[in-house]
Amino acid sequence: MRRPGVLAAVCVVAALPVTACTATAAPTASPAARSPKTDAPRPTPPAAKPQEEVLGDLVFAGHGFGPYKVLKPAAPERDCKAFVVYLTRKVLTMQQRHQAEERLRQRGWRPGKAVPGGAILTSGEWTAGLIPEPVSDEDREQVAPHKGVFALTALGNCRHLRRSAPATVTPPTAPSFPG
Repeated sequence: MRRPGVLAAVCVVAALPVTACTATAAPTASPAARSPKTDAPRPTPPAAKPQEEVLGDLVFAGHGFGPYKVLKPAAPERDCKAFVVYLTRKVLTMQQRHQAEERLRQRGWRPGKAVPGGAILTSGEWTAGLIPEPVSDEDREQVAPHKGVFALTALGNCRHLRRSAPATVTPPTAPSFPG
């Protein structure tokens, strides 16, 4: 069975939390249905993180796993998407992925819904996906001796894209790692 390449894995991960780019209204209870507990002040949401801080969080999450590349998407998505790809000597274990999740929690990220083999976390309007994968057969020679790839992606508030142009998923340029 042929597995998608490293770049394809990054693009798939980037497409997973695409709903994070859409605005949704939270349902509100009618005044009669509110309980005293819901009338309590709600905590303020975390301040919006700039993309550079999100990239720093993603790099911090994968620290020590191997060489990495920060992939910059093309305009107009560049300020609401972040991609970091690590090459690892082995495919990361679940324990190592949990370690990366814990590092993001230390930076204020909250666990989101579980996905098979990966994790989703949120921070403000950013949604991050962490997916460890084996290197595909087609990329194996290019990235040897590495056997795993750890894709960390984040999507933020892309509302400004809907005003100016239809939102499209533009894949980042293919990573080239030092051989």
